[in-house]
Amino acid sequence: MRKGKVGPNDSMRWPILRVIEEVEAEFNRRRDEREVFVGFTQILVPDHAPGAVREACLNALVHRDYTRLGAVHVQWQDDRIVISSPGGLPEGVRLDNMLVTSPRPRNLLLADALKRAGVVERLARGVDTIFLEQLRLGRRPPSYLGTDATQVVLTLPCGEAHLGFVRLVV
Repeated sequence: MRKGKVGPNDSMRWPILRVIEEVEAEFNRRRDEREVFVGFTQILVPDHAPGAVREACLNALVHRDYTRLGAVHVQWQDDRIVISSPGGLPEGVRLDNMLVTSPRPRNLLLADALKRAGVVERLARGVDTIFLEQLRLGRRPPSYLGTDATQVVLTLPCGEAHLGFVRLVV
């Protein structure tokens, strides 16, 4: 998206499986990729980490506090994607322990239903996947700055990747 350009402002009020499909389709429509060569091997490096975005959106939908009013918001900016959802982190999960704490799903039945539907592969690996995918594609790590007792705010840096790191990982 070019600087200063305002993108679509869509509101989705569908069953959760359709919302997931539509959000993923929208990101695929907007994705731009850059070719990087490692020897004779061509690697496509997208302008964002699709695995991190997918996992972040799933986490926002599954782990949001459905007792609170409000919606999950996904904002795609030139240099970052910001995903916010109503409700703070689940009890016992803090910013300083979220990568090492035991799983505490807020909506266990919803998480289990999405696992059975094949939408998520494993329960309780979302935050790990978000960090891994960001770093694997040469992106800065995600930030939860702005998260408080009323909302979780996740920022995924995107745009220009650190191509030297991508070559090293490959």
